[in-house]
Amino acid sequence: MARRSALAWLGICLAGWVMMESAWAGVPRVVASIKPIHSLLAGVMAGVAEPGLLLTGSGSPHAYALRPSQAQLLRKADVVFWVGEELETFLIKPLQSLGSHAKKIPLHQVDGIQLLQSREGGLFASNDDHSDHEAHPGHPHANQNMHIWLDPQNARAMIAAMAGVLGELDPQNASRYHQNAAAGITQLQMLEQDLGNQLAPIQKKPYLLFHDAYAYFEHRFGLHPVGALSIHPEQKPSAKRIYDIRQGIAASGAECIFSEPQFEPALVATLIRGTEVKKATLDPLGAQLTPGKEAYTQLLTHLAKSLTDCLLPP
Repeated sequence: MARRSALAWLGICLAGWVMMESAWAGVPRVVASIKPIHSLLAGVMAGVAEPGLLLTGSGSPHAYALRPSQAQLLRKADVVFWVGEELETFLIKPLQSLGSHAKKIPLHQVDGIQLLQSREGGLFASNDDHSDHEAHPGHPHANQNMHIWLDPQNARAMIAAMAGVLGELDPQNASRYHQNAAAGITQLQMLEQDLGNQLAPIQKKPYLLFHDAYAYFEHRFGLHPVGALSIHPEQKPSAKRIYDIRQGIAASGAECIFSEPQFEPALVATLIRGTEVKKATLDPLGAQLTPGKEAYTQLLTHLAKSLTDCLLPP
């Protein structure tokens, strides 16, 4: 009798295991390129599976080398969400080598994304002149700024696109993806309102950047950057550019300059030596944040705090 009971219990366990395997068999293996994209994706996939992340820590998407474990993660992926080849240059060749089974989703092309043109390095001609800073829906044009995730309205468009892609590949969990996306969109609407209130006192405060990575955040919240030390963060600015910006600091009225954890802060120290300009750090990728669905909210919250801490009087 005991043996019969044990066999019956084993049969129940095996049946449950088979059911679980069947339920999870259709869940796609999903990978995100950078931490902010991974965070949005983790929110959409909550309760179903955890997406993989390629770029961790303080690495730059402009110049990064995949570790063997990351390359293997990419090779096994069914779906890869990335911003696009204009940003994650380290992914261009690895994605080309993937088989046709893997979907590659460049998020700068999804419906609802507003694209901004890159501004020239050095001192911006005028913060009121949007001829080099115009929003375009849909597909990119020349010299586009690809830091699209720093606009919470773009993030909402990306969440909706993620849910759509995953729902088609995994119909069994489609309702969960879309429910998560709806909740995430509502949360981002509230975040945008809160950040707008927090940033309102500094909208007219001029400041300088290490490089022009924050145009979407600034455009959404009406901020007032007056220049950037570098156009491309992996290329050091020339001595002439540093001299020109030093000469223009007084005229610009810049109160702060913001460096980034991924790049050399000594350049910033050189730029402001002998001036009263304060320095602080902005991080567009959330290098120090723990990956997960909360990281995106933390990223934008930290940006707002860094800006207000430096630009508002104590």
